[in-house]
Amino acid sequence: MERIPHKSTLPELVLVRLREGISAGEWKGTLPAERVLSETLQVSRQTLRLAIAQLRNEGWLDVVAKRTVIQRRRSRPKAEVMSTRRIIFLSPHSLESLTSVGLFVYGELSRKLSPLGATIQIETSPSFSHRKVKGYLDKLAVKSRADAWVLHRSPPEVQRYFQALGTPAVLFGNAHKSISIPALNIDYAAALKHCMNTLVGLGHSTDRIVLVVPATRLAGHIEIEAAFREQAGNRILSYDEQSENAAELLTRALSSEKTPTAFIVLRTSIATKFHGLLQHRHSLSLPRDISLACLEDSLFMEHLVPQITRYHIDSSKIAHFIFTALSRQLSSGVIKNWSHRPLIPKLIPGDTLGEAPESN
Repeated sequence: MERIPHKSTLPELVLVRLREGISAGEWKGTLPAERVLSETLQVSRQTLRLAIAQLRNEGWLDVVAKRTVIQRRRSRPKAEVMSTRRIIFLSPHSLESLTSVGLFVYGELSRKLSPLGATIQIETSPSFSHRKVKGYLDKLAVKSRADAWVLHRSPPEVQRYFQALGTPAVLFGNAHKSISIPALNIDYAAALKHCMNTLVGLGHSTDRIVLVVPATRLAGHIEIEAAFREQAGNRILSYDEQSENAAELLTRALSSEKTPTAFIVLRTSIATKFHGLLQHRHSLSLPRDISLACLEDSLFMEHLVPQITRYHIDSSKIAHFIFTALSRQLSSGVIKNWSHRPLIPKLIPGDTLGEAPESN
């Protein structure tokens, strides 16, 4: 079935007009002032700003000393880069079960794409959690007719599939080895090492520190576990996200031969449950009896008492990176990664890290 023809929005028309003007050399060096250009094109400043923001994402323009500078481009991108584009947000989780970061990013992408005539839709399936996903992805690629993909928490075989597919894609997460799809490159290992060094400085022995992570094969998790083993050994507590039982998990850890003096937890949901269980079920004081840290962050964590020490990534930076990566690929037709600084989680000091208790 053919798609219904798309009626261009005003920002899309302004996009085309500006691209044509720049390509034809209508403006030299810089664009005219916003007021002058909006009057010339007979559009509002808000409409003009949307078009200019898109052209900046595509690499046509840059802002230097408050002046909009025209960039030289090796090739002219296709007109109406984002118009009528259909982007699929592929995740193992439904929209309702996304983290606060995931929900924010999805909402921001929807907000940024809508004025440009593009749409984004979440797609999830239980098949996504199994290793043999090629059949499912083959059917999905045909059914969705997607112009681009955002791959959220994708295992290696999913990343390899989309790299071979050749359709524009961006990883909402880290890339596995040999994957060249643009990826966030979040340096969770740096956050882990910082947390470990802090605990060691507080007198915690590395063999009494336990890392708690879900049993997935995501690139970021693999990096965290490798960094932990290098510094502290194999005291890693892994669990199945589909059937996790935080109470059982914690009891098992506390009843081990060497009682932990500190937990470093990846997921906010488990960190929050440990926070309550340690204090109310096991009658342990945070941080006098035991320390707790989380390598991720969520809005609700700031309301916990005592507040958990955690590491934060600015969600707006994630959304900006993904949107920019989609725009670049759709405009140039070139699907490859590019060098950029890794996102390093920022420490949010809490009240749950303390000196190691005396050995019992």
